Formats: sequence, C-alpha cells, structure tokens
Amino acid sequence: MEQRHKDLLRENRVFLIDNLIMKNFIDHVAELLTANMEDTIMSNATNHEQVGCFLNILERRGKGAYQKFIEALTDAECDHVRSHLEQLEDEDCVDGYDDIDGPIRQETGNDDVDLHVSDWMKTDLSEEQRQTPISERAMAFVAREAVGVMEVGKLMGFTEGRLRQFQASSPIPSSQISTMFSAWRSQKGKQATVENFVRLMRDAEVDEQHLKNVITREYPPGDAMA
Repeated sequence: MEQRHKDLLRENRVFLIDNLIMKNFIDHVAELLTANMEDTIMSNATNHEQVGCFLNILERRGKGAYQKFIEALTDAECDHVRSHLEQLEDEDCVDGYDDIDGPIRQETGNDDVDLHVSDWMKTDLSEEQRQTPISERAMAFVAREAVGVMEVGKLMGFTEGRLRQFQASSPIPSSQISTMFSAWRSQKGKQATVENFVRLMRDAEVDEQHLKNVITREYPPGDAMA
C-alpha cells in the first residue's frame, strides 16, 4: 500500500471506527483477507475493536488494497465514508503527496527501497542461508499471510492461465498459494533461494514481521556451516 494511503487511514482512524459496522462490512472486503484474518478481526468483543483490528491489517495488504477498500465502501453502501476519504486524498495531492510513494521516498531516495529487508536478512542469516533453496515448510507458513493468487503469481512470472489452475486446485486461498509457491520453487531450481523468495514476498507486501519470523525460525542463526 502506498505511504500516502497508510497515512490517510491512520489520520482518519477515529472517523472510520465510528462509521463502519464490521459485521456488515467484512463480507465486502473478503478478497483482502485470509480466513485467519477474518477470524482474528471478528474475535474482538466490540465493533470499535473489530474495525481497529481490520485497519491494522489493511495497511499491510498489497499494492491494490486501498482501491479495493474504497470500492468495498460503495458496495457496502458507505458512500459517505468513501467521499470523505477521497476528498481528503485530493487535498493531500495538492499539498505535495502526488508522488506515488509520498514524502518518505523523497527523504530516503531509491537506494533505500530494500533497507529494512536487507537489514534483518544480513544480520540474522548467513550468506549460505540466504542462498540456500527455500524450504517447502517455510513457503507453506508464508502462504498463510499472502493474499491473492493473481497478484502474487504475476510477480512470480506465472501466466493467467496457470494462475487460474492454482485457483482451481483448492477452495482454500492459502492452499492455492502454497501450491503456486511449490511450482515456483520447482521451476526456478537453484534460483529459488531464501533471498529471492523474500524479495518477491516483499514486493507482494506480505507482512514483514511474519515473513521475518518464519524465515528466521526455519533458518536459525548458527545453523549454517562455517
């Protein structure tokens, strides 16, 4: 998700919590959520907590997540919420947010795109671990947080026909993605390294902390050969 949209959601958090009824809205954003995410959201006791939990998850979703959220507002007959956000977004563009990545990219520059990923990859993993083939188990755990076969699969280089095959392989989205990951690993062979997989998952905007937890648990420090 673009930084300007994350900022917009954070600045309007109270407004959104006051104006969304999660039990009525969640079906309209099902495309953005895994089953586990839906359960986590609805396990909260109050609507305020449910909406807050949803917003925390939303800002970690893929690049098209904000637009899908906006469209879902219309589907759920929440046009007043959509109008409010779109008006503020237009004002932000006038005030200098017209760059696709917002002020943060302007301050850091393109050289810092992979900074937070390379930091933990370099400090927590050895070069040997980064270049080892990604394991099926690690991919299966990451699949639980990856949303959208089509979105992730295009980054991995699969055709739309192949992606539809993955979608038809199981009614469970995480299983579809896990099957796709396995196909990518077989296709890439020695190039299906931990490092390359992590880069792809970051491009797909998989939650960074979840990704780090899975990878460092699968490849703990000190396990690589000296």
